[in-house]
Amino acid sequence: LSSSVVVDGDGSKVANISQWRSADDIAAFRGDPRFSEYMKSIIELAAGESMMGHTTYSHTGGVEN
Repeated sequence: LSSSVVVDGDGSKVANISQWRSADDIAAFRGDPRFSEYMKSIIELAAGESMMGHTTYSHTGGVEN
């Protein structure tokens, strides 16, 4: 549904936040052969961890860069 990248003030940490319709959609994405190549490129850049949760609040503002 959406994807955002949030960078902290000094640029040392980054969060990639993605919203999906369902856990099944995430599983299908992770099952795609291209996913492993995508993850290899991410791991080369930084350490990471994955978590799944639910959206408790979302607001779309009018500021984009």
